[in-house]
Amino acid sequence: MAEELRIGEAARASGLSIDAIRFYGRIGLLRDSERTSGGYRLFDRQQLDRLAFISRAQALGFSLKQIRELVNLQHNAHACLSVRSLLEQKLAVVRAKMNELVALEVELRGALRRCNHELKQKRAAHGKICPVLREIQLRGKTP
Repeated sequence: MAEELRIGEAARASGLSIDAIRFYGRIGLLRDSERTSGGYRLFDRQQLDRLAFISRAQALGFSLKQIRELVNLQHNAHACLSVRSLLEQKLAVVRAKMNELVALEVELRGALRRCNHELKQKRAAHGKICPVLREIQLRGKTP
């Protein structure tokens, strides 16, 4: 790899889009790039490492605000307490989402069971409204 890469090469190397890289620069997550005499942005190893850090943090579900906080903590010798707090918050969000997904799975399984029962009884095929559609319709009505 060359010492510095143009933005398209940096995008390919990092797995991010050119627009994302430009956006990270605009919001200050990535320092301004040097430019060639032709105006092309050049990205060095440090910037590529930062892009990889941002990408990994996003994959862990951190928001850009939280990533900015993590970036600011990178060179702080006492960052572990703050990072632990962010991780605990993120883990709580993930656990809540998992609980929501379990409840959704239970509801979908029940709906599928009702569909299978109706089809087995061949009631749905005789013009009777599907009970799942009826339930969705009734739940969607405002009081």
